[in-house]
Amino acid sequence: MSELTADSILRTFLRLVGVDADDDEWVRNGEAANEVAYTYLTIGLRAAQNWLIDNGLKNWITRTPVLSWSGSDAANGGTYVDLPSDFLRANGDDERSPLVEADGTRWGTLIEEKDKHWRGDFCYVANDQLWLAREAAPPSPVYLEYIKRHDPWAASFTLDFPEVARCLIAPEAAVAAMDENWLPGGAEMKAGIQSAMLRARERVRPFVRRTRKPRQLRKPRRGGNHW
Repeated sequence: MSELTADSILRTFLRLVGVDADDDEWVRNGEAANEVAYTYLTIGLRAAQNWLIDNGLKNWITRTPVLSWSGSDAANGGTYVDLPSDFLRANGDDERSPLVEADGTRWGTLIEEKDKHWRGDFCYVANDQLWLAREAAPPSPVYLEYIKRHDPWAASFTLDFPEVARCLIAPEAAVAAMDENWLPGGAEMKAGIQSAMLRARERVRPFVRRTRKPRQLRKPRRGGNHW
């Protein structure tokens, strides 16, 4: 694949939706130049990011500063910390906790919010916060490892996206824009956009998984309380 830049992805998006960059429809309500395109490219960029993550590619992993917990078991049913503003997903699951010590040692177990009544070394995400279950005893210092949401599209920004997967962005953005009244085409154009998205996904799919290990079904989690 040839190198795709932010400018070339913008041009591809414009071709897919059949609109010129200076189209009057895009500034009818006082929008800035390219504001509409940047809005949908942001949607497409993040849709493509989520698709890659769902299919096994985990880029964009980062770590918070040392966590400082608020609240208490007695007053709040656990302790908590606000999630970072660019938080997309915790880099963990029910087998790998997203909480790590300085040397990378993982601590605790990630659970679903519905299991927040459990006691012990568990954590869960709720209401834009990371919570510890009652009676959790985390080490200090401890950090949250998470996948960060890509920055929004802008006239000047860093496109932090795998080169091989950049072909996903414009079709995903075009799909998001299909029902806008400024789209000049009808059903045929929409079908073409959908087809472009599916072709891009099939083109990228072989490169997504970094190992040949097949996906495995996990056994159901079993939990219990002691009395």
